[in-house]
Amino acid sequence: MKKTVLVLALFAIISFQINAQWHWQNPTPIGKPIYDMQFLDSLNGYVCGYGGMVLKTANGGLKWEELQVPNDGLIIRIYFLDKDIGWYLSYEDMSLYKTADGGMNWSLVSSFSPKYATTIWFIDELRGFAGGYTNLLKTTDGGINWTEDNSVGYSFSMFFLDGNIAFAGSQNRLYKTSDVGNTWTYQGIPSFDFNPIRIFAYDQNNIYLVGTGLSMFGDPINLFYQTSDGGTTWSAKTFEHTVTDVFFESPTKGFVCAGNIFSTTDQGVSWDTTKFAALRFEFIGTNSWSANYNTIDYSIDGWLSATPQINGIFSGLLLGWVC
Repeated sequence: MKKTVLVLALFAIISFQINAQWHWQNPTPIGKPIYDMQFLDSLNGYVCGYGGMVLKTANGGLKWEELQVPNDGLIIRIYFLDKDIGWYLSYEDMSLYKTADGGMNWSLVSSFSPKYATTIWFIDELRGFAGGYTNLLKTTDGGINWTEDNSVGYSFSMFFLDGNIAFAGSQNRLYKTSDVGNTWTYQGIPSFDFNPIRIFAYDQNNIYLVGTGLSMFGDPINLFYQTSDGGTTWSAKTFEHTVTDVFFESPTKGFVCAGNIFSTTDQGVSWDTTKFAALRFEFIGTNSWSANYNTIDYSIDGWLSATPQINGIFSGLLLGWVC
């Protein structure tokens, strides 16, 4: 009898393990890792990520709404011109989708396959750029057709200072255009195999790059680069963790995401760490939001303190444990 009870108990435990379900409970609807973030102003913002996730807020992040999109894979980039017109880039099928009604409806614009784009930037509803594992791509019809620019190689990062002046990062190079991408010039970056994954330009002279390169011994290193003369000379700083985002509110005061958010007041010569982990952030005036996997935090004091807006918690049962 005891053996029978023991066998039944073990069977029940095994069945429970097999059928245990995990549910996203707090807060609805997010439960998927965030990959990209954009805010248009202090109220309107967007995040995207894995599992076809696109979230939208219209009140500065107090409430987030999940938008229905025609993809269930990784959405790697999102870019909105205004509250109505926006695009996202699906990594799963290398396709570009567009909305004209604030994300209520999405339509397929074009496919980059077999080319691989990982970033997009639009100047207006017709003119835009895409970069990734191919030469820089340009469109003049809203993304329906794209042409390759052979003067700029593969570029994983772009930044437009205004409607004419832009920067694109490539291997050990920073490209610049002053005529909306019709012509490009470049400055070399003194590094081994450095590919900028994020660019921020305060003006044409003060430019900041982050990404991963190689040391002279071939070991990967996490780098921040800064120039005050438009790329003629550079200074570098290494970090323990991958540097994934950068922003400067003045030529000397700025922030990077490198595991946690770090801040500097001397152009990046020295850095102070905060206690807030982040992969992406956005700054609008004194307002700032950060995304780290499935959490979003909000700060108004330069990350001296922060308020959780989305605090990801998975709740489930496994052998009597609550995680």
